[in-house]
Amino acid sequence: MRISCTEVDYIALGASSDFRADGRQAFEFRDVVVESHVVPSVSGSCRAQVGGTDVLVYVKAELDEAQGKTGTEGVITITAHYSSVAGLDNEIRTSNILNAELQESLNRLFSEKHAANLERLCLLEGRVAWTVLVDVTVLKVDGNVLDVASFAVRNALLTTLVPHVDVIRGEEGEVDEIEVDDEPASRRLLLEGDPPVYISLYLLGSKWILDASQDEEASMTSKLSVGVNSRGKVCGVIKAGEGALEWDGLGDTLKTATRMGVKIIEGLRKLESPRAETVGFFG
Repeated sequence: MRISCTEVDYIALGASSDFRADGRQAFEFRDVVVESHVVPSVSGSCRAQVGGTDVLVYVKAELDEAQGKTGTEGVITITAHYSSVAGLDNEIRTSNILNAELQESLNRLFSEKHAANLERLCLLEGRVAWTVLVDVTVLKVDGNVLDVASFAVRNALLTTLVPHVDVIRGEEGEVDEIEVDDEPASRRLLLEGDPPVYISLYLLGSKWILDASQDEEASMTSKLSVGVNSRGKVCGVIKAGEGALEWDGLGDTLKTATRMGVKIIEGLRKLESPRAETVGFFG
């Protein structure tokens, strides 16, 4: 999104005074609204909205070949794209590049062992495990897309339901087999764990802010996206933007991200059950 130099200076000046165009303070989020089970035909789904940014995630779980060096793990794979009507306005990077960046960032956070116990997805060692396919669609862009997408992915994964599977042990000389119960009442939650979320910090002039709007994103010089779990542990950091980082005070900035990550996850946990459907917070 292209804005004038005057607008950039105005936005940066406002941030330095802890005042933003929508009235928020530097480390204040817009309203967060999360809906679970919005696509009934899939294993799990979630829609997350922050300000005008709107992201839909759905999950399909399939039985496939076990992965990992010892054949004892399942797989979580994320694909991501911006809808053609999302309002994406970027004259520098094409939609294909933005799709790839979003997909890579989400896979980096959710496809590793700190996001889920991949061994629990394995049913028969060396043979059968759950493959979890996550599709992320950005419906509308109004800034801070990566964070909003991570909220939706976390919720969709933790509310994904799969058929109950029994492992039938074979007699001596026979291989073990599985039996799948397709009755809806027997479905169970697929994942347990503490998947992290992204909390992104944007540098406007000399001031860091959270949850940037689209105009603020276009004005930022640097961006730090911090992966945070419910215990406040940092699970990864991605740096974007052309601006250099001043290390003085960066530790305090990261602490701000971890505190907000814990707060966001506390809100998301209200939805992490099979029956929960909608929750809003910070509003």
